[in-house]
Amino acid sequence: MNLYEFKQELFVIRENRKVMRSLRQSLATLQEDMLTSVFSGAIDYSKDKVQHQSDPDSAIINAIMLTEKEKERLRNQLAELQEENAELEKLIYSMRGVGAEIVRLYFIEGKTMIDIAKRLGYHRDTCYEKWNNTIKDMLEVYENGKD
Repeated sequence: MNLYEFKQELFVIRENRKVMRSLRQSLATLQEDMLTSVFSGAIDYSKDKVQHQSDPDSAIINAIMLTEKEKERLRNQLAELQEENAELEKLIYSMRGVGAEIVRLYFIEGKTMIDIAKRLGYHRDTCYEKWNNTIKDMLEVYENGKD
């Protein structure tokens, strides 16, 4: 694998982490949304004509079942994304130094290089230089681990 391909793999982690944050947010709000829909009279707005559920118990049961199915689907997506990134994320966390911190903040935390530079007290160009050097080191470790 060359440096360009390795960087592309790291960018996949960044994008997957963004999706994972979104999925976690969806999981967190799912229960709240379910309770809101049940206690607001369980109005079904997807119909042409607004209808109230006549049996509140069945509305609660239906909402819970739908919520549990959606939670399971979201958890499965999360697990797939975590598994896909596991090897490279382990490598990122194993690296040491300022460059490794920059790589972690950029690819795992999803921070911008400007935010990272402010946080660490370096100029943005210095951060990019350390970032690139660390990625080169990571590629070497990655390639040596494959042998």
